[in-house]
Amino acid sequence: MGDREEDQQRLRQLIAGSEDVRSFLDGMTRYAATLMSRATGAPVQCALILWRPGGPVSIVGSSNDALWQGGLAYVWGNGPALEATETSRLIVIADTSLDQRWPDYTKSLASAHIRNVLIVPLGVGKDASAALHFFADRTGVFTGQAIRDATGFAESAGPALRLTLRMPTSGGNDKDLYAALARQAPIELASRMIMSRNNCTRAEARSVLLGRSRSNHQKLQSVAEDIIAGFPGGRRFYQP
Repeated sequence: MGDREEDQQRLRQLIAGSEDVRSFLDGMTRYAATLMSRATGAPVQCALILWRPGGPVSIVGSSNDALWQGGLAYVWGNGPALEATETSRLIVIADTSLDQRWPDYTKSLASAHIRNVLIVPLGVGKDASAALHFFADRTGVFTGQAIRDATGFAESAGPALRLTLRMPTSGGNDKDLYAALARQAPIELASRMIMSRNNCTRAEARSVLLGRSRSNHQKLQSVAEDIIAGFPGGRRFYQP
C-alpha cells in the first residue's frame, strides 16, 4: 500500500478537488480500494460508514457492491462496525462462512461471496464516528502486512475526513450537511436492494423508488426506509 506521505498527499488532492463532502468520501473509498487491491494482489472493495450518535449518517462505497456490503451491518442490527468504533479497535472476519460473532451479518456476506472482511475505525472527533470496511472474495487476504497497511492508511484518512467535515458548505451549516447525508444513506441502500432483487440498473432502481414515492405520497427517504425495514431480519436505519 502507499506510504504515509503518499497517502496524505493523495488525500489532500482529493480534498482540494472535491466539490463537497460526498465527493470526497466517494474518492477516498475508491482510492482505499485501489491501494488495498494492489497491496494484497486480490480484488478488494471498500465502504465507509459515517454517523453521529443515534444512527448512521452516510454509507459510501468504492462500488455499488461495496455500498451494499457496508449497509448490511445496519440492515442486520448492531454489527461489527459499531463495535470497532466503540472500542477503537480493528476487526477481522477471517471467514464469513465460519465466523459466529454476528451470524446474520456474516451469513449475508457469505451469500454474496464475500469471505474476508477488515474493519478499521477512523478517528474523526467526538461529534462523529467512522469506519472503513474492506471486503475480499477469498480468505487469507487481510492478514499481517495488509492489516498494517490498512491501519496506516486509516491514520492518514481520519484527520483528512475530520478536516473535510469542518469545511464550510454552500447554503448551510454542519447540521444541514449531516441532514443531507442522512437522507441519502437509506436511499442508496434501498436502491441497491432493488437492484439485487430485480436484477436492474441503478437508474431503474431509482425509478422504482420515485414511482412508489409519488403513488404513496411519501417522501423518498421514507419509502427507502420502509424497503430496508421490510428486508428479512432487517431494521430501520433510524430509531425514533
